[in-house]
Amino acid sequence: NVVTYWLEQYFKDPRYLVVDDKPVVGIYNFPNLVSFFGSVDGVRAELDYLRQACQREGFDGCTILLANSDSNPTKMQQWKDAGFDCLYCYNWDNACYLVENQMSDMEAQRDTGIMDMMATLSMGRDHTPWERAAGGICTPEDFGRLLDWTVDEFIPSLPSESLGKKFIMFDNWNEYGESHFLAPTTLHGFEYINII
Repeated sequence: NVVTYWLEQYFKDPRYLVVDDKPVVGIYNFPNLVSFFGSVDGVRAELDYLRQACQREGFDGCTILLANSDSNPTKMQQWKDAGFDCLYCYNWDNACYLVENQMSDMEAQRDTGIMDMMATLSMGRDHTPWERAAGGICTPEDFGRLLDWTVDEFIPSLPSESLGKKFIMFDNWNEYGESHFLAPTTLHGFEYINII
């Protein structure tokens, strides 16, 4: 039912993101998928089903992304075995306001060589509004430095066939409860958007 709904309501909509004639789908929680489908092989079967359904509707398949910040090779191999095409990150961690941490996290995922990944850039993260777990927010200048590094150094270091050569993910438009956002606020106005 979900695949049929996605095809009719999303993938066939001309506004939906389709790259190389493949709808792009992001999935957030791998452990839940394993729980729902019983095993890594069960997840693989479902992702294969999704790709086949897209092919039956005239697409060349489906590109399936997994949100995860981990660079553990065992986990990355498991995600690859489950059928994911590429990693992106919902958010790196509470110290991601230090842009060097984001840089090293992206390099660590890339350097495993196990899975394709794409850069995800964040202006920080601070759980104080929800959990009183302090993090931080980077300055617009540091965010600009992160963006420049990503475009000038990181993306060129990815393999030529990498989906990460075509995309940068930005975290997050309006996640105010976790304090990671790009939407204009009284904090820095439009500065993050202007930098992009």
